[in-house]
Amino acid sequence: MWLIARRTFAQNWLRLIATAIAIALSVGLMSGTLQFVQRAQRALTGTSAVEYRAADILVSSQTNNEEDAATPRTTISLSKVQRITGVERAVGDVAIETAILGASGEPVQGVGGAVTSLRPWIADPKLSSYRLSDGRAPAKPDEVVLGKQLAEQGGLQIGDFTSLLLTNETKKVAIVGIVTVEGSGAAISGDLVLGDPATVQMIARLANDSWGRIFVDTKPGVDQRQLVSELQQALGADFRVQSATKARDAELSSVQAASASLAGGLSVMGLMSVVVGLFVVANTFGTLVRQRGRQLALLAAIGAKPQQIKRLVRLEALALAVVGSVGGMGLAFVVAEAFTRILAKDGFDVSAVAMPFGVVNIGAALLAGIVTTQIAAGRAAKRASNVAAIDALRSSTTEATPGKRKRIIWAVIVALSSSMFFGPIFAIRADKSLVGVERTLVTAMMVALGAILVVSAIGILAPFFVGPVGGAIGQIGQALTGESGRLARATIMRNPRRISSAASSLMISVCMCATTMLIVFGAVARYNESGQQTLLADLVVSSGRKGLTSALPADVAKLTSGAPGVVAAEGATQSTVRLVEPLTTSMKSTDLVDPDSEDEMDYNGPIDIAVTGLDNPSTFLKLEGLTTAPALGEMALSRGRLQAAQLKVGDTITVSAAAGKVRLRVIDDYRDISHLFADDALVSSATMQLLDPEAPTTAVFVRGGSPDTFSRHLGNVA
Repeated sequence: MWLIARRTFAQNWLRLIATAIAIALSVGLMSGTLQFVQRAQRALTGTSAVEYRAADILVSSQTNNEEDAATPRTTISLSKVQRITGVERAVGDVAIETAILGASGEPVQGVGGAVTSLRPWIADPKLSSYRLSDGRAPAKPDEVVLGKQLAEQGGLQIGDFTSLLLTNETKKVAIVGIVTVEGSGAAISGDLVLGDPATVQMIARLANDSWGRIFVDTKPGVDQRQLVSELQQALGADFRVQSATKARDAELSSVQAASASLAGGLSVMGLMSVVVGLFVVANTFGTLVRQRGRQLALLAAIGAKPQQIKRLVRLEALALAVVGSVGGMGLAFVVAEAFTRILAKDGFDVSAVAMPFGVVNIGAALLAGIVTTQIAAGRAAKRASNVAAIDALRSSTTEATPGKRKRIIWAVIVALSSSMFFGPIFAIRADKSLVGVERTLVTAMMVALGAILVVSAIGILAPFFVGPVGGAIGQIGQALTGESGRLARATIMRNPRRISSAASSLMISVCMCATTMLIVFGAVARYNESGQQTLLADLVVSSGRKGLTSALPADVAKLTSGAPGVVAAEGATQSTVRLVEPLTTSMKSTDLVDPDSEDEMDYNGPIDIAVTGLDNPSTFLKLEGLTTAPALGEMALSRGRLQAAQLKVGDTITVSAAAGKVRLRVIDDYRDISHLFADDALVSSATMQLLDPEAPTTAVFVRGGSPDTFSRHLGNVA
């Protein structure tokens, strides 16, 4: 078999090299996609470091969850905690979401979309997880220390001067140090900017003794569980006291859940690449075997057994798989890097995370190539073992007529299986809890997967119509090119199965690429078109971070209004509130009713509403159905959220916001067709102050002026 395989390569080396290249391309696509998925997961779960690792106990507010902006912010008295018996030492902490300008003058994107937080420097080495890798600690109000990952991502070094984009101002700062957190360049919560504690406290508008969290170190010999209980009893039910280990486990679990959700979405790309790889390799190898029909028949004529011929084909497939996989591994890094660069432009930047490279990754790529090739070559090997010896005597071989009934049955099964994806679309469209972008993304994914199965079913039936279609095209070719067209038409008519195999592989690959591109480009075109229809402003000032709704300093609107030619300028703020009253069906849980009652309702979670604060929406936005700008204590809800919350215009609602519970009256419903500016709800600036005094400015709408006139007013801020 080895000798025959060697001779086969000598006689058919061009065809085998072409097959190896096809395998390399398939392996590169599969392995590259999987490498990118792994890189993205590393970006989200690549560190287990936390700011409070050196502490024994973490004290936080029950209503101050940093991941939940729809709850009131409360602070903790540091001196009160320090007075508790059993507390050896305690330090305060607070996180202020910010952005920092990199060496390029643009805001630095967090790895994987992670936030950047301004936190106080912790000087006590027994409670600090920060370790200076270079430089010194901040000692002045305008000095900061950066996490190592943030510094590398932004190209910043010690001695550089840059700007922090805070909620209320742009702060010029000098970089005096670089730190790691437990040896990592960032924490679970994201990138870090560390400043002088008094300055951070002032920026957060906290009293001298108040903090968002307290890190506690227990005295020697004190039982930690007992101290947790004593702290909880002394502080009350409004505060959460837990061991630092427990808090870390909870934070890790939350990040891993987000990573699993991301992996689920990215796995669709991996699945598509595997399908393409299987089709390409299967059809390429199948065509190669069919072209060697007479040679395989000759082996059968001189006594080769079917099993020997089958092993020969699989042996050749193995050799080609090894060669192709080695080439594919190099291509995989190119594919993964391409995915990284493309998604980085949309705000999901994982380039700071090293590309996964090791024995596991190399082995996985090699195994993927071998397994895929063996699966794809299985049918070709079976067909080769069934070649009749008499075919060796024929001057040319004629392909067997494909089994019509079998092909039709499989095509129907594959086509019907597309209902698994097309069917839920109607439920998704009817689900009132999914609105706007969320519903569009889920629907697009279902359409893409269903379309792939439909095209696959068409590919199964290709031998039935490739002859007539190819013959008609061949007639045109014959009329245009003469003898070349006649030969091409004759080849199609004589070997429809071979042509259909190549065509179906190409068709499915083109379908998958075209479907993805159409969805992406269609979504971009749709948002561009609807955005232009909705936006009445001449210009929009944003932070410059593509794909992210990051905050601008509040003074940007004032600076913009002073630019030449500007007629009107207003900053739009954003915050999130949670509907408290009235309770809707989706909010009622089993603990609100009798557990034995037949009226028990399922719990689908509370309804969160993203609120936009804008005083003059009609000046800058065209919101369909909005007749009156909301005044103090009023809210306009989008039609989607109004239906999801089972409300109507004129209802009075109670929402839980960052500043506490607030009662509002629903005065109008509207529709933001762009889903970009005010997709959920709209309130006035005065009402936003009641909901969230620290609500960030995410955009500034401008009438008049031009981008060139803003440079001296805004500098590198926007």
